[in-house]
Parts: sequence; structure tokens; C-alpha cells
Amino acid sequence: MRHPCFIKIWYNEKNEVNAMEKNWLEGKVISCLGDSITQGVGNNDVSWAHYLKDMLPVKRINNYGIAGTRITKGTGWDQPFVDRYDHMDPESDIIIVFGGINDCNHALPLGTVDSYDVETFY
Repeated sequence: MRHPCFIKIWYNEKNEVNAMEKNWLEGKVISCLGDSITQGVGNNDVSWAHYLKDMLPVKRINNYGIAGTRITKGTGWDQPFVDRYDHMDPESDIIIVFGGINDCNHALPLGTVDSYDVETFY
């Protein structure tokens, strides 16, 4: 099982990653799980995940964004994050999850921080 952690990457005024973080990120695989904001609204070249490749010395960036998808298995769209998560690149060192707006827009219920209920999100 993968375990969550939080990483903040610092940039200088020239939009460069500092050297210590750059060394730590070198050769890593990053997978980005999300909705249309991650996907790039049908065009991966305008996605924030696409720009990470130019900013970080990583081995690979995988974009698992699909427009209109939700974190939860609530009614509506197929392919919720909770189903797609297990099918991502097993070499992923870092997974960035960017979502929740589609869940919120469709009034899907909030869960709790310790819940494993795939019908809710928190």
C-alpha cells in the first residue's frame, strides 16, 4: 500500500527549483491523478502536469487526468479516482492528486479524514 506524504517544492525568483530538491527529485517518476485541470482540458500540452517535465529533473511524468471525473464512486461519470489509482504506473515515486471540484459540484457527500468509504471524499 502506498502511504501519503506532503512535499512542497520551493522555487527562486527565476522559477528554478533549489539544488537540494533538484537532487532529491532526479530520476523520480511522478504520476498526476486528476480531472480536466490535470488532463489539460483535452490537450495534455496545456496541463500543469506537462509543465512539470520542463521544471523538474524527473525520469517521467505520467498524466492520469480525465475530464469530468470525480474522486468518489458517486453517481454519474465513470472512472473515479478511487478506481484508477490502482492502475497507475507501479514505478511512481510521487503521486499528485488534484481533484474534488467535480465531486463538490455534484453535491457528493463529504466523508471524514479517517474514512475509507469510496462514496464520499474529504
